[in-house]
Amino acid sequence: MKLWSSLKLKTSSRGAKRRGDLMGKLTEIATQTMFARNDSRVISCFLSYQIYKKDFFILNFFLNKTFVFFKNKSGLIFVLFLMVSGIIFFYGLDGSLRDWDESVYAQTAKENLYHYDWYNLYWNGRPWIDKPPLMIWATRAVYQLCGVGQWQARFSSAFCGWLIVAVITLFGWRRISFFTGLLAGFILLGNPHFVKMSKMGHLDVPVACFITLSLLCFYKGQKKSYWFLLSGVFTAFAVLTKWTVGLFSPIIQLIFLMLPQNRKILKNKYWWLSFLVTAGLCAPGLIEQYVTYKYIFFNHFFGAKMVDSVNTSIAGHGGNLFYYLKTILQKARPWSFVFIAALLYSLKNFFKKNNLVKFLVIWFCAIFLLFSIAGTKLHWYIMPVYPPFALITAEFLGLIKGFGKKAVVLLAAAAVVPLHIMFSSDYLTLDLNRPMIELVQAVKNDIDDFDELYIYKAACTPSLIFYTDKKVTLLHSIDEVMEKISSDKKIFLVADVKDDYAIWQKISDKKISEAKPALMLAKYTAFFLE
Repeated sequence: MKLWSSLKLKTSSRGAKRRGDLMGKLTEIATQTMFARNDSRVISCFLSYQIYKKDFFILNFFLNKTFVFFKNKSGLIFVLFLMVSGIIFFYGLDGSLRDWDESVYAQTAKENLYHYDWYNLYWNGRPWIDKPPLMIWATRAVYQLCGVGQWQARFSSAFCGWLIVAVITLFGWRRISFFTGLLAGFILLGNPHFVKMSKMGHLDVPVACFITLSLLCFYKGQKKSYWFLLSGVFTAFAVLTKWTVGLFSPIIQLIFLMLPQNRKILKNKYWWLSFLVTAGLCAPGLIEQYVTYKYIFFNHFFGAKMVDSVNTSIAGHGGNLFYYLKTILQKARPWSFVFIAALLYSLKNFFKKNNLVKFLVIWFCAIFLLFSIAGTKLHWYIMPVYPPFALITAEFLGLIKGFGKKAVVLLAAAAVVPLHIMFSSDYLTLDLNRPMIELVQAVKNDIDDFDELYIYKAACTPSLIFYTDKKVTLLHSIDEVMEKISSDKKIFLVADVKDDYAIWQKISDKKISEAKPALMLAKYTAFFLE
């Protein structure tokens, strides 16, 4: 008790009542410790005094920040908005996976889980160096936590889409106004192209997420330089997601720094250090790939990924300079038409606008032009333009005067979301390869004895591998099919319905018997031949 009586508790007029309430709690703690051992009693009293002396600083800090966040109900609306957007992004992921990209990444993550080799990826039992490993690792982590499945393969991409909505809404709120931030969020949610691609297990939304985070950190670095270092981290994540596309962030930064008022950033050492951070995070993976695969990786990385994709149309995926303009107009409706007006207005008044609007315009135009001049074009490549798309459109609509008019605009933007839920296909649920699911379910008991499956000219190789866990070989001609039949005792062959006539003809001509009748399920025909 001497220790307790010797403590000098200071009171002040401010908060005296609150301290009086706390005194009762501390007295209760002290009373309870009277029956403990002496050392426990001393320690407990001392800690109680320290907590009291600091006036519950940590708790007060948290409560004050929470109060500030939720003042005027803006914070509460923001949290509710994130919850609704989370439902949209994470609902309906457990549908069948689309062939090629989505199924390839899902299977690569599965084989990475089994091979215990982080850097050297495998697909269909063979080394796979087509893409960097970061999102494969993310999907592998989801597999480890939740098991292997369809929604698990799509979770990482959906999370990145949801994160883009969250940071764009918050950035618009903090930098412009709450109306602008919330409207930008609704514009992204009301963009069916963005939502659908977010819910697919592709790499384009994740790389868009990391580019967005990198550029937002860069912009914040103008006031607090340490944000430049975090920008370098996210640039590295973008590079480790989709190689050269991840370098868009430094390119946009350099263009932005050409403006006279921004050149002072060139003297900031933290901005230069951000490049070292990016290089330091990316170098180990690149070195590991080069050491393992030597010139195969070098030719693939600098040839197919950097030169061929720009100069030529790979696998017939090409288009003219207006390909992505047409894509945005068609797939981002209704906001695409408002955006065109907003962009033209921002370009007309570019030098009159504040630095933030200039930054957003450069962000959009740089990515749009880089993708437009590339030879290889696919509609989902354009995902990185949608964050500045949303902010430019919201900033433009923010010019409307009057609370009532702004409320009408916000309600109209919110109404677009349920309209897409009702009328846009694949907005909430993705089931993109139902015929393959039906095929696998029909033959799953009959293919257990097969170590290898065969496909004739069909474009379903990746999904068949993922759903059967079998090695699959693609046969390009009927002669290859006949060669396999002559060398193997029995084979399981899948063909597209439009290509199966040649196989039926050979069965008739060569009198090849079938172990089981052929299965014809919507899109595919399955043969058991011997």
